[in-house]
Parts: sequence; C-alpha cells; structure tokens
Amino acid sequence: MAIIEIKEVFESRKSVFEFGNKQRHTRRFWITTEGDAADHEVAVAEAEAMPKTGDAHPDNPAARLKTKTIEYDRRSRKVLWATLDYDTETEEAPSNDPLLRPPEVRIGFVQYTREANTDKDDKAIKNKAGDPLIYEQEDNRLAMYVTRNVAAVNWSLLAAYINKPTCNKDTFAYTDLVQVYRHEPKTAYLASASAALVFESGVRYYTVPLEFHINPNGWNPRRFRNEGLRYLRNDVLVNVGAENGQISNVPVLLDANGGLLADDADPVFIEADTYEEEPFVLLFR
Repeated sequence: MAIIEIKEVFESRKSVFEFGNKQRHTRRFWITTEGDAADHEVAVAEAEAMPKTGDAHPDNPAARLKTKTIEYDRRSRKVLWATLDYDTETEEAPSNDPLLRPPEVRIGFVQYTREANTDKDDKAIKNKAGDPLIYEQEDNRLAMYVTRNVAAVNWSLLAAYINKPTCNKDTFAYTDLVQVYRHEPKTAYLASASAALVFESGVRYYTVPLEFHINPNGWNPRRFRNEGLRYLRNDVLVNVGAENGQISNVPVLLDANGGLLADDADPVFIEADTYEEEPFVLLFR
C-alpha cells in the first residue's frame, strides 16, 4: 500500500446552518496513490493523515466527523476523493466539557511607531535641498486574540514559532461558533503565546491564548527602500558627501544599480523574506 499524498482542498469547504441551531460542515481531500486507487480505498479511509470518525472540525470544535465517503477520480486511476461530513447541535446538546468549547476570540488593534520617509502614495518626501526626510509614523494594526482549551500543550511547537518572528505558511481558520475567521498565507504573525493549567469540574486542561497581528499585504516579502550612506560611482563605493569634503550621516536614495537616484525618479525598493513561515494549522490541533 503506497499513498503518495493526502491534501485538503480548502476551496471545497462548505458550512450550512439549519433550523434548531444545527450546523453541518463538509471537507474534501485529494489523495494520490501508487498503482490503482481502487486497491487503496480502505487504506485511505484509515490513513493516519485522515481525520477519524468523531474528530472535531478544525473551524468548529463542536462539530464532529460523522461520515467519510471515498470516491474514485474519473480522470485518473491513481486518484481518490474523500468527502467528510460533520454536524452538531450547538444549543440542543450543550456540553460541559471545557475541551469541547469553541475558542474565545477577541478583536483589537495594536499601535506601533515606525520610521518612514514616504507619503501615502509611497513617494519619497524630500526637503528643499532634495535630501530625504525621515519621520516617525504612528500606525495601527489589526490583532486577533484567540484562547483555546487543550488537553496538552505542544511546548516545542510554541517555542519554535515564538523564538523567531513567524508568519503563517498556510491558510488557517478558527471559529467562535458565531463567525469563522480565516487568514490567507503570510498575513498572520504570531506575536505572543502562553499556557495556563486549569482544573474544572474534575477536568485538567490548559488554556492557550494566542495573539496574531494581521497584515493584509503579507509579512513576507518585506520591502526596503534602496538607500544608504554610500553609492556606486564608476563601480567604486563613494561615501555620501565625500565629494564636498564632509561625509554625511543622512542616507540618500539609490537607483537599481547602486548609483545616486535621479531627482525626478521614483524610489527603488528591495524585497526580502524576514519572517519564518510555518503551518499555523498545527496551532489548532
């Protein structure tokens, strides 16, 4: 038995809210195998990477996997499709188990100060002599505060994501049973994470608050203005101001070749990935 890949098709996720506060969810998985997929139907259904009957839906912990249907792809004998159906009755069958409670979600904003030297259209701001002006810009950013209850904490995972600035490699989502919050790749930065041990009604569990800062433009790649205290002239590095006998400590804008940028030219930007990228879906397992 050889399964090459099991991959969820996120675009196929569906949710239906019915009378009596019932919620139904559907997920679809694409499976590639070696050989004829018909020989692997049972093995696929029982594969370790596939959710098991009774598992919680990733966007709605109160919804449980009820049925799993395996179908063959009409175009390839090496491909299978798995359809997973979840359902729940949120108010008719409430649970006192703290591990079945949906995440608590709060929305806020964080303020930060950054150095800037452009206007709202990304054009360089210069003084009357043509030198760039640098100023402090006050900005706000959307923050999502998500607190989950878990039976055990993956400390090594949290440490790995916090020790280095990390944004989401994948699309991930969570729900408070009122709204589903979904974040596209590279738009969520894990700003903080912690865990606290709790005992409630004989149940031992951890509360894990996670703080995400959201950048709709993406944390990677980061844009840097091409500027510096030196520039290239005839393939030789020259200190700014050296031609006048007084070296400057004010950076100047550079063109794409490292020379001085013409006064009427738009700024040149350099892009670089400065954040680690990790699968944030692992934070919700």
